[in-house]
Amino acid sequence: HPSHKKNRHNTRGRNMLGSEDTYHDPMSPRCPVRFEKAIEPGEMYITHATFSKRKGNTDKLLILLLTNNKIYKFEPDTFHLKYARDLSELHSVEGDDSATTPTLLRLVRRVPPVEQEKKKSSKPIAAEASSSATAGSLGSQSSYLIKTRLYNADTMEIRDQWLSALRVLRANIWQQFFESSVIVAPDIYQSHVYVEKINRKGKIQVRCILLSQERLFNVEVKAGTNDLGKIKWSFPHQALQKIDVYKHPPTHLDIHIDGTVSGVRGRPSSTISLVFKDQLERDRLVGELQRLAYARTRAHLPREELGTYLVVAPNLASRILSKSMTRLSTAMS
Repeated sequence: HPSHKKNRHNTRGRNMLGSEDTYHDPMSPRCPVRFEKAIEPGEMYITHATFSKRKGNTDKLLILLLTNNKIYKFEPDTFHLKYARDLSELHSVEGDDSATTPTLLRLVRRVPPVEQEKKKSSKPIAAEASSSATAGSLGSQSSYLIKTRLYNADTMEIRDQWLSALRVLRANIWQQFFESSVIVAPDIYQSHVYVEKINRKGKIQVRCILLSQERLFNVEVKAGTNDLGKIKWSFPHQALQKIDVYKHPPTHLDIHIDGTVSGVRGRPSSTISLVFKDQLERDRLVGELQRLAYARTRAHLPREELGTYLVVAPNLASRILSKSMTRLSTAMS
């Protein structure tokens, strides 16, 4: 997990918040007294609001409070603290602009293994297969659970405020982490996503695909943890040749590269096969790769849509096809 300490190695001026002191402004709102004792020392209060969360056939009210490092959940009547979540656990933050739920805030998080173990004591993760799946559900020893929380704000203005703040804060935390541990100045963090990578032997591996302004990194996710490990390989965006996306499963992506290009480190395959949580995340990475490749080469990166994805390993082919839509599906709770 990224450290929340100031990044001593980041000498690139303004970060993704615009400045490192965006929320240090003395004119910014003070934390209400009733929440002060719950917030950890040194954290900066940003905002709080009342949301509703669907539970069965009823809507339950709750209070969410946002700081620069965490999201806190309180009971609306007693202000009792229910939990606090690190923003570094957020997999993605999404909204819904449809006419039916324009105030919806969707928080997708990676559940730490310790929390998974607690759940197993009362309800095995395997029993939740219809609504959730581990990222290593096709045989990887490295697995994590993806869970989704749906919250309804009172107004679209409140939802948009939270959506914007969460995206910026999450990006800022990870930017500081990656630029102090992986990305070398003057290169700059762009985005990252957790995926399943299918290696040359057909084995499923949980990986973090990290994009900087100049390179793509394949970062190991340590078995049984949410911790990031070694950089397995990386290459400059100039090595990108072509992208293949598939109609079935729509979560799959093949990246074709030229391994002879200067700057390739490690031993990436000429074809890199990735599986995502959903089609939205896949398409988001495709767009990022096309944007970054064009910025480096001034040439458009080809994207081809194919039919059905088939793997070389026969023992995995049927399972990849049959479970393509549930492998990284989110738990609706």
